[in-house]
Amino acid sequence: PRSTVRICGCFGAYADGYTRGLTESNELLSHVDDGQCTAISTIKNVCGQVDILSQSITLTSQYMAEELISQEKFEELTKELEELRTTRRREVAEQLEYARSLGDLSENAEYQEAREMQSAVEERIQKLEAVLKNAKIVHAGKGDIIAMGSIVTVQKLGADDKHTYTIVGAEEADVLAGKVSYHSPIGAALLTKKKGDEFSFHTPKGGQKYKILKVE
Repeated sequence: PRSTVRICGCFGAYADGYTRGLTESNELLSHVDDGQCTAISTIKNVCGQVDILSQSITLTSQYMAEELISQEKFEELTKELEELRTTRRREVAEQLEYARSLGDLSENAEYQEAREMQSAVEERIQKLEAVLKNAKIVHAGKGDIIAMGSIVTVQKLGADDKHTYTIVGAEEADVLAGKVSYHSPIGAALLTKKKGDEFSFHTPKGGQKYKILKVE
């Protein structure tokens, strides 16, 4: 999940809050490094109140937490990142150069398309860099306790259908293939459980209760 907070200019840094309407300020600012905080001053009573002033800066708390990932997926993402940094960046740059040569950029559909493509590539590169930097490689869970890599068969209480899921990292999740992220409601609820346990989790449709039939 990406959390972007725009903090404009200087603001008073009282111990119990950083700026009005900042619902996640304490958590976000605890992850911000010194370089990102150079524009944040601990000023009281500026212009008579602690409020949002001029000169905005953006603080982004994205992909900062440790991310569990398999060795296979780590290598796959590393390869993708290298491809994006080299081949894909060069291809997009060539498309941009060609689009510019066509003339008026304000009505140049090819140029706008190339810019959007460039933005998508750079965003993906940024995401992969952060994921790999914070990645912790784990191996398939063993034993009766559910962990990353465990294959779990569950049954909804009061129903006959059985479902089998593999617990994976966020980058490997594929619900159609039965791979659920340990960040997801059902994935988080399954972690540390064992065969025979009952568990519940919440969805937009309400609470769901299941029983664990098998752990591999």
